[in-house]
Amino acid sequence: MSDSKDSKVSKSSPVAFASGKLAESILCNTIHILALPIYSIGLSIDPWLIGLAISVPRLWDGIIDPSIGHWSDNLRSRFGRRKPLMVAGIILSGLLYYILWSPPQGLGSTAIFLYFLLASMLFYTSAGVFLVPYYALGNELTLDANIRVKIMSYCSAFMGVAGLFTPWAYNLCFSPYLGSNEIEGVKVVGLLGGSLIIITGMLPCVFCHERFSAQSQPKFHFMNSLRAAVQNKPLLIMSGVFLSTIFGILLVAPMAFYVGTYYIFGGDKAAMSKLYGLLGSSWALTTIISSPILYWLIKKFDKKIVLIGSLIIAIIGQGLQWITFTPKMPYLSILSFVLTSPGIAALNIVVYSWLADICDHDEYTTGLRREGIFSAMYSLITKSGVAMATFLSGILISIAGVDSSSTTVQSPETIFKLRLLFCTVPIVIILVSIILIITFPLNKKIMLEIRSTLEQRSKKNEFVQELVQKDI
Repeated sequence: MSDSKDSKVSKSSPVAFASGKLAESILCNTIHILALPIYSIGLSIDPWLIGLAISVPRLWDGIIDPSIGHWSDNLRSRFGRRKPLMVAGIILSGLLYYILWSPPQGLGSTAIFLYFLLASMLFYTSAGVFLVPYYALGNELTLDANIRVKIMSYCSAFMGVAGLFTPWAYNLCFSPYLGSNEIEGVKVVGLLGGSLIIITGMLPCVFCHERFSAQSQPKFHFMNSLRAAVQNKPLLIMSGVFLSTIFGILLVAPMAFYVGTYYIFGGDKAAMSKLYGLLGSSWALTTIISSPILYWLIKKFDKKIVLIGSLIIAIIGQGLQWITFTPKMPYLSILSFVLTSPGIAALNIVVYSWLADICDHDEYTTGLRREGIFSAMYSLITKSGVAMATFLSGILISIAGVDSSSTTVQSPETIFKLRLLFCTVPIVIILVSIILIITFPLNKKIMLEIRSTLEQRSKKNEFVQELVQKDI
């Protein structure tokens, strides 16, 4: 149920909420940055097993998200519906992040794989306990469409700030101050990362205000909420848009390290770790610069137009990787990342704004605020896709013929296959995303009508509550 008092946003809330994206970036992105280089190249575990050890926990994480969302929607406590779960989840996530990169010495390949699999299961479970109510909190911060886009542009910029540093995680593992090799260094990186996760994740818990009036609404049955989410057409289309784009990027993302290591630098892992850091930082810097520009464009034009245009530029960037990833000019590869980054920034801004619109549309038709279950269903769909992409990425690397026992040389045929997949796969899948964007049914005109109705309902509810308090 809407509440006009609750819909007001304090000056600190957008920044505090966006700071949680720093924690989310470390939680989600550094796993993909470190897993294959550390466990496959460093510890000689088959890449498809590492892909399995990441994808299975991600799938499990997505499966339990609806339960977490329903739990959060129906939680009634003096601290609200979201914050108790967020606090517990972020503290556990920080501790488990350190454990994830600290396998005991002397383990065989099978034991190392099982250790990483179990640690990943626990880690992603705790991350879900934080992220699902965190997303729900963001959806209910305000009803104002412009403020929502502004908050999401802040989030995009903060993710860009995190992106300036997270790509250097692997390079940092080689620091002589952290250990004699990357396997020792990653343990210190895990400790630092876990600490940052807890610190940045606690900021929205402390400084963001929940919509406490929603706690007065009746509790609802899990299956009814789940059915409503599954049958929500805008939610399914929006999830498909995000899923297809991210699926296309993540499916080949690990190949960047392999193409760079074996094609550009002839097996020099340390040299590639530096370029990898520069690629990530250039991506992040472009995200920071493009976020306010995207915010301005979305205010002037329809969200669909801005998103489609940004993704077309991203497609160009992906195609250029055949030319820009070259041993003759290694740093030319930065151009492809600079072109792709605004597309993903626009995706994050628009999709999370759409999710809040969908929650308003649901309240408009049912009278209930169910941000938790809707956020969780979106999370389930996208995480299942991410899990599939992560697993398939390891298989694609194996299909290309990468020999994990060879640390310096791969065959010309293997390198050609890696480069071909690296360039073409994202283009095809992002085109699917653009087709789905065109079919999204909620536009600016419809949402203005919905928000006007919700505000009118809110004023009537406040008037009735005043009469009840006065015993009239």
